[in-house]
Amino acid sequence: MRKSINSFTATILTCVILLIIVSITDAFGGDEGTQIENNTLISASESINSDLSAEGAPLVLPRRDDSGGPDEYGYRWIDSDEDEGPDYDWINIRGDGEQLGNWNNDWIVTGLEMEFEFEFYGETFNELNVCDNGWISFTHDDIEAGLNFDIPGGRVENMIAPAFSTWYPGENEVGGYFYSDEEMTVVSWEGLYGAGWWGPSTFQVILYPNGDIKFQYLGMDQNEVGNIIIGIQDGETEVGLEILNLDDDYLESRMAIYIKGQVGHLTGTVIEVGGDG
Repeated sequence: MRKSINSFTATILTCVILLIIVSITDAFGGDEGTQIENNTLISASESINSDLSAEGAPLVLPRRDDSGGPDEYGYRWIDSDEDEGPDYDWINIRGDGEQLGNWNNDWIVTGLEMEFEFEFYGETFNELNVCDNGWISFTHDDIEAGLNFDIPGGRVENMIAPAFSTWYPGENEVGGYFYSDEEMTVVSWEGLYGAGWWGPSTFQVILYPNGDIKFQYLGMDQNEVGNIIIGIQDGETEVGLEILNLDDDYLESRMAIYIKGQVGHLTGTVIEVGGDG
């Protein structure tokens, strides 16, 4: 009988000691490398990353929009990744178009006549100037246009820029081409290389008589995409539509961007309606 009591007492003492050990372990955090959440064993480092992901800076950047605007004048843009966006359909103007530039770096060709009048930010133009650095303007004729600016801004007024950057000509039959008829005006830049001699890249802008604009990208070297500005702006460089500004996660080959002509710039006087009459 004494033996049974001693055995029972020993068992009780053993259980008490185990409970004390477990309590001490819990008090000091136990195994700091793991914990259980929702019946899943995860490491402490995974838990920290999860907290940072939820409360701190995002660990994965969101996908940028495929449409935008309007600017203050009413222009909007949409690209070919959107369901309602434009179709990519490259227009080859090498055979019928006028070859531009002298195949050297830094050229601008002025006074190119369009076969229709084109309305842009409330003004009407029938001539344009083409720069080898990926932009056209209806009034700006200076090659020293600068870079690294926001739209609106910079030096180039009345600008349409499908791929404003520092471009260099290739070695083959590439460079700039211009074509215009009653249905469209097309300017293409073909086989150009970026400042780090990345390339070739080929793109174009299409102007339509109704004031709409389309950019198309036949082939873009991804090393150069982060050095490109895309957008339009008015004659005072105060109103504009910026689509891309030095973002290497957006532009890709065989892509199109469509800019819808303005619906009218709103002006006038605000009249209060209602009240006591």
